[in-house]
Amino acid sequence: MPQDTKKVIHADINLLPQGLKPKKYALTLSKNLKKVLIIGFCLFAILATVSLATIFVLSARMKSSVAKQDDLKSEIKNLEQSEQKLVLVKDRLGKIESILKGESASDEITTLIETSQKIPEGVSFKKANLSKSSADVTVSTANSFYLARFLAVLIGSGSYRRIELLSFSYDPKVKLYNIEFGLSE
Repeated sequence: MPQDTKKVIHADINLLPQGLKPKKYALTLSKNLKKVLIIGFCLFAILATVSLATIFVLSARMKSSVAKQDDLKSEIKNLEQSEQKLVLVKDRLGKIESILKGESASDEITTLIETSQKIPEGVSFKKANLSKSSADVTVSTANSFYLARFLAVLIGSGSYRRIELLSFSYDPKVKLYNIEFGLSE
């Protein structure tokens, strides 16, 4: 036999009946649906990848924000403690300044000593408010004679420029005169 006969000719042979063959519009619809599904799947894959990347980026940012927030909170606590210390130091400095600027108590003590030395027997101190140039003194006595002697001593001393009677009362229950004087140098 000739060598040409050995070649088998393959022809497109369709053994299916023509009625079972899909219609042309169904084939085009099938091809178009395949394309839409492939494009949709690609879009879904891209969207899923972008979403996951966004989630990772945002979670990393959130962790760094929480860390920064914790750092700021601790810094605020440190600053509050420093502020409290500064307020205390400022308060202490203000007190020191007022003490340094203030009048010394030695003048008031001198005024009290001078006034107490002038009190005769039978008259007692009840209260004294002293300042550098004046004194408010409250005395009590059981006898008006001692009160007259006390006034004579105060007026006779010449130590006070002005002697003012602020209050005068008699308590019959305890039989005491209570007298308050304002003394000015």
